[in-house]
Amino acid sequence: MAAGDSSNFGGSLQEVLADAMVHFSKANVALPLVTVEQRDKADTVTFPVYNLGSNTVTSGDVVSHSEHDTTAISATQLDSEKKTVTLDMFSIRVPIHDEAVLSNANDITSVAGQLVGNAIAAKVDSLIVSNFGNFSGTSNDTSNGISVDDLFSALGALQANAAPAPYSMVEMPLA
Repeated sequence: MAAGDSSNFGGSLQEVLADAMVHFSKANVALPLVTVEQRDKADTVTFPVYNLGSNTVTSGDVVSHSEHDTTAISATQLDSEKKTVTLDMFSIRVPIHDEAVLSNANDITSVAGQLVGNAIAAKVDSLIVSNFGNFSGTSNDTSNGISVDDLFSALGALQANAAPAPYSMVEMPLA
């Protein structure tokens, strides 16, 4: 990108942001693995996490019943736990100069949006993946590689512990 003495191209901000958002949603891998909470304005976000503790809803709580059966169905209590997240701020700056936009045959704002979106997606992925070491549950020693039995064992462990669905698997190809 050519840089010059002219000012930043002021009218391109919305175009860059729109392209960045599109490419971010295409490029991020790990974001669907976490619960996303949105707030208008806050330094911390507090939200409930359900089905933790001793009172959980599992497949064992689903019982056979017919519409003519007058037997009462026993109630299942549900636990929740309050979680608080402190937000961090991250920034990126990519100056686009008038000279670069006006003297280039390419759509500089679209290219900048794509690069910004990809960079933000990679940052989000790295922040999420850096937390994988905090998980303690393992399904099997995969020193001999992952088999179909390992996948079903992991799925069974998630279901037995009332983990919320849908389930996702993340592999580390270099491991």
